[in-house]
Amino acid sequence: MGGGRPRSLLALLTAAFLLVGCTSSVPAPSPPGTPAHAPTTATPFAIVVPAPAAVPSSSGEEATPAPTPGSTSRPATSGPSSSSGHWPFVAQGIGPLAAGPRGTLYVAVTDEFAITHVAVLSSEGDLTVLPYQIDGKITGPLLVVPDGTVYLVACDQVSSCSLYRNGGWEDGWPVSLMTASAARVEVTCAGPVAGPDGTILVACAEQGTAGPANGRVFAIEPTGQSKAGWPVAVTGDSILVGPDGTVYVGASAGSPGDRASRRLSITAINPDGEVRAGWPIRLPGDDPGFATGPSGTIYAWWRSGVNAQGECRYDADQTGYAAIGLDGRTRSGWPRRVAGAGSAPVVGADGTLYYVTPKGDAFAVDPAGRTKAGWPVRGVGLGWSCDSPTSSPYLGPDGTVFLLTDSIIALDPMGRPLPGWPYAPKGSLTEPGVTPGPWAPLAPVFGQDGTVYVTTWAFNGEGPVAQVEAIDRAGNREPGWPQPFGSENAPSLLASDDRLVVATDGPVDLPDWPWPLWVTCVQPVDPAGGLPYLGCDYQVTPTEPPKE
Repeated sequence: MGGGRPRSLLALLTAAFLLVGCTSSVPAPSPPGTPAHAPTTATPFAIVVPAPAAVPSSSGEEATPAPTPGSTSRPATSGPSSSSGHWPFVAQGIGPLAAGPRGTLYVAVTDEFAITHVAVLSSEGDLTVLPYQIDGKITGPLLVVPDGTVYLVACDQVSSCSLYRNGGWEDGWPVSLMTASAARVEVTCAGPVAGPDGTILVACAEQGTAGPANGRVFAIEPTGQSKAGWPVAVTGDSILVGPDGTVYVGASAGSPGDRASRRLSITAINPDGEVRAGWPIRLPGDDPGFATGPSGTIYAWWRSGVNAQGECRYDADQTGYAAIGLDGRTRSGWPRRVAGAGSAPVVGADGTLYYVTPKGDAFAVDPAGRTKAGWPVRGVGLGWSCDSPTSSPYLGPDGTVFLLTDSIIALDPMGRPLPGWPYAPKGSLTEPGVTPGPWAPLAPVFGQDGTVYVTTWAFNGEGPVAQVEAIDRAGNREPGWPQPFGSENAPSLLASDDRLVVATDGPVDLPDWPWPLWVTCVQPVDPAGGLPYLGCDYQVTPTEPPKE
């Protein structure tokens, strides 16, 4: 059985991608916000797709074919091309997934050292491949904007980070962001995130033992040029954008991995690159966080007197929640405080803040800091785990509040239980037998039709087996569910339009290969409950770039 936190495969892979190697030779930094040098060639490995097809055009009228791997020349423009029938999609290394428009799925494909491709699959399995010839790792999510353009940030082995658009083969791309100022200094970037005007925002900084330093925040236009007034000399390791275009950059301080010593300051930057008056602000407690809300409000939380010694011990004297205005001041009626270690909150579309106290009481607080009618709901969120002393709420797309403990509770915005709920899962919401443990349940995934998908664990006689359960709006288990995955490893789930996409892993035997190769299979799920992954043949074909 597992000896640690049960995490999804992609979460583990994404964490591995953040480990950027350093060397003693650091090149001179490129001017920020300018096109980067031609990337070095990375060896693609174990991607079962045909030769690279056309790079999607944001106009939808014309596309530029991707260069042959190993080439730095730009090919002539031609019409788009594609190939079909690629479900399931199998690769030896898969990083972040992202849902795109019209049911498309974006899959980052990597070898041991670097990203090699982003595979774009339509709902029918038609495939377009975006090659990335860089010797670097993805440091954040894939960002897919409404027209289907995909952006990502990758940092190479000498900690030089760049922003890529559709593989980086268009004029003006990739854009060099930041290079380490000295040997053995690591640069990391937060983002990319999209502003309301289509600008792509990234915060990069050098990482030190006490937190980030020497940072800059970049705003890049779709042309690859820096937005006027940017970059801004603000240091941070997290970034959010408000609905009015205000950029919020969080900078943490304290010993890495020590939640009891973690502090957070937040800087607000206007869309023109000017730091707002009254900022930065520093949150008053430990283990803090923040989220954006409507009308230019951000919501922050922190804990005082945190005791997080050991792998499975977490407590606090008090938890605070605050609404902060555009002027950097705490709004009237705030902060709200609860005794002990309260949950991380979630913000509704109307600015309501939901959280759970250590006693299991769920609160809904309006933007003025008042408890809403019908709340608190007593004793519905009681739970305990190594990484979260109190179970956090989740919001469905229609504003339903979900709480995961031993069962799944669904409350409407007035605090009333939905008919048919709570739901009693067929398996455990936390992986049994894990030491230390238990750990918090994995976050649910919501379909557009209101279906709730949760990962649970059941026993098959040999040990725990991960499975997915599907629950309809009325709190009933969907026919054909749950579906087991054959191992205790949690799958990665992604809702794309009206379907669920599942990423699972498994071994494959290759000719002349001394041991089984562990690969990942990505495919949509039959809404009736059939998981085609069980029939995935995991066929993988190693490839190499053509020799010149």
